[in-house]
Amino acid sequence: MSEKKRKVSTSKKRATKSTGTPNPDDYVKRLDTHEKLLREVLFRLQAHEESHDPVGEVVVVEQMDKEEVREKVLQYIRTHGSADIVELHKEIRCDIGILAEIIDELVAEGTVGE
Repeated sequence: MSEKKRKVSTSKKRATKSTGTPNPDDYVKRLDTHEKLLREVLFRLQAHEESHDPVGEVVVVEQMDKEEVREKVLQYIRTHGSADIVELHKEIRCDIGILAEIIDELVAEGTVGE
């Protein structure tokens, strides 16, 4: 058992200078390791923030009936050739549920393609 204590005390001596103070090189190595880890965490956090938009864009919608929305969708597609639902929602500014319903109907009719 004294041999075990001796090993522990020996390893402590290696980590300290003869004065009994901690070895500065050990602190520098630990700081370098922590700096690398912190940089990796910050890199991943930045990548996550760039890929996720927690708030999103606010679209103020106007009150309009389904037929008016349908006509605006058709007019927009005639003018621009194609559009996705997000683009249509921003431009027409109608209820997204009605817009999705109209797009489904137009696709089912064959009036527009997917």
